[in-house]
Amino acid sequence: MRSAVYLAAIYTGLRRAELAALEWGDVRMETETPFLAVRASTTKNGKDAIIALHPILQDALTRIKPANAKPIDRVLTVPTIYEYRADLERAGIAYEDARRGRADFHALRKTFGTLMRLSGV
Repeated sequence: MRSAVYLAAIYTGLRRAELAALEWGDVRMETETPFLAVRASTTKNGKDAIIALHPILQDALTRIKPANAKPIDRVLTVPTIYEYRADLERAGIAYEDARRGRADFHALRKTFGTLMRLSGV
């Protein structure tokens, strides 16, 4: 089940490598406002980032967290391009549209930007 990685991409705007580097110690769900504490060593810009968890993403992460998860265990397995394209096909989403626009993994980051803009951020 890869839905958690897609939800994380859409609701955090993190890049593929940043998502792959997330460890359970970076996920803080026990606070009043759950968040991801993204380490500078894993970000493209080399800066720490605090990202609030959308309730849908929080639920998905809660469902996939192993009972014996260690803080250094990876949270997500980012799909290969072949797995991603197969997931798109199963969902009935074309990888490329008539205008040559692509629904590549990076497009999920753009979706995050669109959601931010629509919410007034």
